[in-house]
Amino acid sequence: MWDGGPLNGKTILLTTEQGFGDVLLTARYVPMVKARGGRVLMECHPELQRLLSGLEGIDGFVRAGTAYPAYDVHCPLMSLPHRLGTTIETVPPPTRLTVPAEAREKAARLVPGNDGTVKVGIIWSGRVTFKDNARRATLAELGHARDALAATRASLELQLARLADVRADFEHARVTHGAPPPAR
Repeated sequence: MWDGGPLNGKTILLTTEQGFGDVLLTARYVPMVKARGGRVLMECHPELQRLLSGLEGIDGFVRAGTAYPAYDVHCPLMSLPHRLGTTIETVPPPTRLTVPAEAREKAARLVPGNDGTVKVGIIWSGRVTFKDNARRATLAELGHARDALAATRASLELQLARLADVRADFEHARVTHGAPPPAR
């Protein structure tokens, strides 16, 4: 396990251990790892590789679930804040993701309009094979934050079983705060 020190040309393998959101959250630390002077390989689910392809500091990707190539040290992505000595004052800004033009066009079709309102996409579930997938927050659990957010909301959830609850929460927010109804 990497201790956070200089890499001095060694190859480090950054491994994924949790959900997509955790990978996107911790990707901000990859440039800091690269600054330690090594070759950085990042384990990644294929669904995220396109988004992370422009991330500064990655020398190569390893597809999640495949055999690892040779490396000198490794570190789970979720351990990077600790290994890099992060404090609340030194949390790096979120990373800029590579969003291909066709994905931007698809998003524009799903959440139309350039009316100046904030657009908020909400994902209600993660990978269905993740053992704790059922332990996700719902819009109802967001409480006052849900009600205070005057924005256009769009559910990005693929599981339709909770769609009625999602629509009810959206309708409550729309009626309570005058927000536009969700795109259908």
